[in-house]
Amino acid sequence: LAAGCDGASVTLRVNSLQQGVEGSFAAGTFPSVARSNGYALAFYNVCGGVKFTVVQSGIMKVTLRSKDGTSLAGTANVSFENGLPKVNSVPDGISYVTVNAPSSDGFVPGKDYFLVALPSVLAEGFAVEYENEYGKSVFSSSSAVQIKRRIFAELAQNGDCGIIFKDEIAKAACVKAFDKDGDGEVSFNEAKAAASLEGLFEEYDRVEYFPELVCFTSVRDLTGCCTDCSNLKEVTVPEFITSIGDKAFYNCPNITEITLSKIIYIALV
Repeated sequence: LAAGCDGASVTLRVNSLQQGVEGSFAAGTFPSVARSNGYALAFYNVCGGVKFTVVQSGIMKVTLRSKDGTSLAGTANVSFENGLPKVNSVPDGISYVTVNAPSSDGFVPGKDYFLVALPSVLAEGFAVEYENEYGKSVFSSSSAVQIKRRIFAELAQNGDCGIIFKDEIAKAACVKAFDKDGDGEVSFNEAKAAASLEGLFEEYDRVEYFPELVCFTSVRDLTGCCTDCSNLKEVTVPEFITSIGDKAFYNCPNITEITLSKIIYIALV
């Protein structure tokens, strides 16, 4: 953080690119200011922000973007009003903040992370972008939200954002079967609502990868899943699957590896 003071106000910078830290925010990203009163200094937080989690593994970037161009980061001029810090202006305001994953493995699903932003009202709503090596998923809201000083609000949108698919053929099959709202994506909530994957790839048998199986958490039996998918290469069976069942991965000659999260009943015929 670079900061300066002209005697009446403080100039400081909130970066639009931040480093993720599990359970907290990175050092130097959450500025505080104080006004002297004799020998006593009372420090006050300038910013607020968002607490977020991810659902899908491998997410490397999370970006919060204001739809109306409201500044979330940049060089801010801050003074005190009624004893509390107030942002007067942001001459070089930036309308987004991106948090990079803390490691090359990405954000850990289910863990809390924090995004620091300038206090603001996003009158026209916001968008949250999740990005991994295969692409990007965007959750968008037109509802007005306020980022308040010293408060980290929680965005409870994770289940409604789209799954990022490694294989476009797998995505097409899942969109046809499970996209209930017609947005051309499969959200985590839509995947969770699926009870069976039987026959999913009957018309999409050129699929090569389907790591997104881990998102279909209500499925227990893989009967008829990925039958006759001659291009399928790798399969990871998540721990919530209790049976591979009948003809799952049948006639898939190019599978080189099946990873089982636990010992389950197998009946390949």
